[in-house]
Amino acid sequence: MSIIRYLHLTRALHSRAFALLWLGQTVSVLGNAVFLLAIGWQTLQLTHSATATAIVETAGMLPGVVLLVFGGVAADRLPRRLIMFLSDIGCGLAVLLIAFLTWTHDLHYWHLVGLVGFFGITSSFFGPAYASISPQLVDKDALTSANALRGLSRQLSGLLGPLLSVSMISFGGFASVYAFDGLTFLVSAACLHLMYLLPPGPDTVNHGRLKQNSGAIKHHTLGLIIVDARDGLRYMMQVPWLWISEVVFIMASLGIAAPVIVALPKLITSHYHAGAWLLGAYVTARAIGSMLAILLVGQLSRIRHRGLLVYLTSIMSSMGVVALGWFSVPIAVIIVGIFMGFFGGLADTWWPVLIQEYVPADKLGRVSSVDQMGASLIWPLGFFLAGELSDTLGPSWVFIVGGLFSVLLRICALSLRDIRHLE
Repeated sequence: MSIIRYLHLTRALHSRAFALLWLGQTVSVLGNAVFLLAIGWQTLQLTHSATATAIVETAGMLPGVVLLVFGGVAADRLPRRLIMFLSDIGCGLAVLLIAFLTWTHDLHYWHLVGLVGFFGITSSFFGPAYASISPQLVDKDALTSANALRGLSRQLSGLLGPLLSVSMISFGGFASVYAFDGLTFLVSAACLHLMYLLPPGPDTVNHGRLKQNSGAIKHHTLGLIIVDARDGLRYMMQVPWLWISEVVFIMASLGIAAPVIVALPKLITSHYHAGAWLLGAYVTARAIGSMLAILLVGQLSRIRHRGLLVYLTSIMSSMGVVALGWFSVPIAVIIVGIFMGFFGGLADTWWPVLIQEYVPADKLGRVSSVDQMGASLIWPLGFFLAGELSDTLGPSWVFIVGGLFSVLLRICALSLRDIRHLE
């Protein structure tokens, strides 16, 4: 018997359909990690403008924010595997076109804006479908394993992607990076196609749903799509633990994501008196902590009071933000990075499982889209506040106040009995 049969972490891989999905996505997210570093770098070389770089990044992100809810409606009304397949094909063609234009030296700035924007549009439909397809592929007791494996892929790509991207740029140029990413999308699409060809079996859950025809497309006008989106939001508002948690997570991101993304470089230079090496060490340490958490959660049997645990581990991660502003020795940044990654990884693995288990299958795509979109709506405000307060009060105070704000929000949410007793 193979080792896969002994590990709880790999339980979801018993499903051949999920194994194919995970294999394709593991390859694809590595390609994305390589692509994201290169596209910003090349834009800067092409334009010598930080503003132009920001416009390209925004072109990729903005469609995802605007269209994510529509992607959630599509995930609930159309075959999720088909949505993911078409999204992968679209993203792959866009990136391969960037590779071709780069190789022929015909790439212009407006090409990047347009193609990265198209990439953002197509990928906005992928996220909700991917987040909501696991219950169709694995049994309920394997959902934790499925989400842990997805998280493991993300963290590994975060560690290996930048190194691979820099190496490929150095030896093969930007075109090689984009060609590699484009091919990873095609590998993912091939895996999704193979899922369609799998015969029904005991390891393929809801196989018929994967082959659902696309006749529903004809019956969904824009008006009905808006009605579906409202229906999803209405459902969320009727479930206190769900909508309160979403609001808390969105607001808490002001005190966690904004300081880390905007103020951390200044904190490292002015408070810790260190260089870029410490920023890289923090990112690596946090990824290591997350992977340790994922490995632990993946090996655990089903545990109780996961709602309470999600909040307690999130509180611990928020305390790490406070610690970053409090301490002043460089080694503390690395230790806190592992600490934040570990407790944040626990929360990030348990939370999607709760949504997948408690939200009805016909609303899961829309709820997942709101879950993915929520924090990004308020990030621009958070980035502005973190930048302004870092310049006026100092970055250490931004981390201390932001972390405490996040802790307070989560403690207040725990006053809700539905959250404390959420299994």
